[in-house]
Amino acid sequence: MEQLSDIPVFVEKNYFAGSRFDDTLDWIEQRSDREIHAQIAGVLCATQQDISVEGRILDIRRKGRRRIALLVNTILKGPEDLAGMVLTIGSDKTEREEVSARQLVLMNWLRRNIHDDFYYDGEHIDHAVKRVEELILYTEVDARIWGIDKEGQPVDIQGTITNARMERLRVGLLEIRVAQSSAAIRAAPEVFTIGGRETAPEIMRELMSIVPDVLALKMLFTPAYARTRDRVEKVIEAENLTVTVDDNFDIIRDVTFSLPSGQIMGIIGESGSGKSTTIRAIIGDIIPTAGRVRLGGINSTQRSQVKPIFGFVPQDLGYMYQNFTPLENIIEFGKQYGIPEAELVRRGKILLRELGIFEKGNQSVQTLSGGEKRRSSISIAMVHRPQLLILDEPTSGLDPDARSELWDYLDYLNREYNTSMVVVTHYPGEGEYCDKVGVFMRERSMVAFGSPSELKASLPGGGYAVGIILNQPRPGIATLLKDVPGIIHVLERGELIKVFSEVPLMEMAERVSRAFQGQDIGVKSIKPKIGVDMTDYFILITGRQLEV
Repeated sequence: MEQLSDIPVFVEKNYFAGSRFDDTLDWIEQRSDREIHAQIAGVLCATQQDISVEGRILDIRRKGRRRIALLVNTILKGPEDLAGMVLTIGSDKTEREEVSARQLVLMNWLRRNIHDDFYYDGEHIDHAVKRVEELILYTEVDARIWGIDKEGQPVDIQGTITNARMERLRVGLLEIRVAQSSAAIRAAPEVFTIGGRETAPEIMRELMSIVPDVLALKMLFTPAYARTRDRVEKVIEAENLTVTVDDNFDIIRDVTFSLPSGQIMGIIGESGSGKSTTIRAIIGDIIPTAGRVRLGGINSTQRSQVKPIFGFVPQDLGYMYQNFTPLENIIEFGKQYGIPEAELVRRGKILLRELGIFEKGNQSVQTLSGGEKRRSSISIAMVHRPQLLILDEPTSGLDPDARSELWDYLDYLNREYNTSMVVVTHYPGEGEYCDKVGVFMRERSMVAFGSPSELKASLPGGGYAVGIILNQPRPGIATLLKDVPGIIHVLERGELIKVFSEVPLMEMAERVSRAFQGQDIGVKSIKPKIGVDMTDYFILITGRQLEV
């Protein structure tokens, strides 16, 4: 359940008085695909008690009965038992809704609304039945029903829907296996029948085979694939992770890191440094010799529980059915999460459009380019909307432009779906796209972890160097500078030379300039202060470059 502290730093916010309720509904409707939250100050119509609540908007209704359905997360003022309830909100003049709003603060969280729970008022049980009737063919559907029992007493029921059907003259009826109820219903059966609020018992006796146990006032439904776990601060927690093979060789040793929810982590290193082994330990494919990993607060060895938490994009694209289309692959792999095929098609089309391959959705995978296949693979891994997306060298084999384009898509999915990511790569420069970076070396496992700015700031010069631009590459330039006092590293990258030192950079630039005097080197310019990048960092931290 979201708390006020979970509100993103960047939100679109607007304020409305209760007298401007139509404008409020317009504002929400224009952002119908976004996750909209609200803080409502007003009065409970039944008691005239002042309240102030915060929550997520589930639904709005404009025609006839104008109202907002709000799933309450936080009580700022008012009865504590309102938390977790759905309140119907009307204007400052309403008498029909539960809350008469004096002031509404609406917040667009600037990300896609991916919540799959859905709400219906009691008078629209026929619409609810039609929707639930299809869903329960594929998956369990949990429900919370607020209504009145046969004695006219208020009831709050939670359980799982076992049946949904239309009776004669299109009167809807639900059956629910009750897990808990706020009130003891007389002669309570294991399964309750639920009818609509607007249907009188006398009419039901004529139209239905049974009289419902409860007349629904409000109904909130949650399909099994939409069940959410408690939000955690860190989506990954790896502690002293060690994997040892039979000859007592540690593939990885004492790997410890954590990834805050919503962030992107890059794992950078050469082949054989333990990157893929770390990933396999994270997702539970390998049981660590020592240490542990938690995904979403759950031990990764509990495979069935962590499976819905992550999506995995392997380096080998051969796992996709090559004679299937991207959309057919999405459907085939998405079925394992209990998601109805119609919902998989809907989500798949959205993902393919967002990944720029919608027009390829009905072509066989084998006809696609490497970049298009990679994006198809990402859409498969994203269709169940995981908290964490893990990608094993997704840019391998792509040209620089295609790599940059793929990172643009990953950045979009991270922001749009609030999906955490772990991206394995052997291109150190791709660490610049990440919030956190882990650097791996052969026989040493992870040798550094932190944000790109933190890692670069740890270098001599605090993330800056003296830059020397040559007319043409001159291998061995570091040897010419070996006697210059204060130099710690010299990094040669073609025509660009970077000099690292703890000496003030302006002074070091002057020393370098003097060292070049009388030398036939062809210096175009010397810049006293230039930034370093993650490629510089990786070369220096792994010792691949001559140190002087």
